[in-house]
Amino acid sequence: MARVQGKVAIVTGGASGLGRRTAEVLAGEGATVIVTDLQVEKGEETAAAIGGRFREQDTTDEAGWEALIGEVERDFGGLDILVNCAGIEGNGAAIDEMELAEWRRVINVDLDAVFLGCKHGVRAMKRRGGGSIVNISSVAALIGLPRASHYCAAKAGVHLLSKAVALECVAHRIRVNSIHPGFIRTPMVERALQSPRGDRFQTYIDRMQPGGQIGEPEDIARGVLYLASDEAKHLTGTELVIDGGMMAT
Repeated sequence: MARVQGKVAIVTGGASGLGRRTAEVLAGEGATVIVTDLQVEKGEETAAAIGGRFREQDTTDEAGWEALIGEVERDFGGLDILVNCAGIEGNGAAIDEMELAEWRRVINVDLDAVFLGCKHGVRAMKRRGGGSIVNISSVAALIGLPRASHYCAAKAGVHLLSKAVALECVAHRIRVNSIHPGFIRTPMVERALQSPRGDRFQTYIDRMQPGGQIGEPEDIARGVLYLASDEAKHLTGTELVIDGGMMAT
């Protein structure tokens, strides 16, 4: 069993999809989990189901991060694990049709918010004497996806941000790694499949994904559990690609 028993974890975007399953898995292995999200009802439901705590959070708001970390340190004694999972997919515009406001919206949520999480998570973990940060990136950080230039740019930023922060934090016993999911059955992917371009998206999945098999949130949550646990004590500044073989094609 991966060793997270007794550890204190924050999972952003924990109300649904990858975040929810990650929160469930960490709690099931003995961690105290603080679930954060803008989806209050679903977030409260998740926290109640796992015996954790829910806090409404806009991850792009620095004051909100400071308040959250302060509460966790006051009530639980410190922070051991941070999973930066909250994210959005963008509107699917081609680069020559994309509004600057849409570009900035995706960069803000998918990259700037991870920067804020790392900044304040590292401060807390220095006070704790160590910890593990797991940033959810994407295969879109490693290959281009059409009509997703903002998403690709943000997730690529998360990839290299994780490596840079890992190097800064080695001396403080803080590990920082990224996970790169392929196509996973989440509300984000389901929305894309139900969109006006859904048929085209399904064709793209069938072409890119070996066997056409979409992964499950459980697949990602187990990867997070490993990286967050003491079993991965010598693992930092690297990436875990969980894509069903997509990158091997």
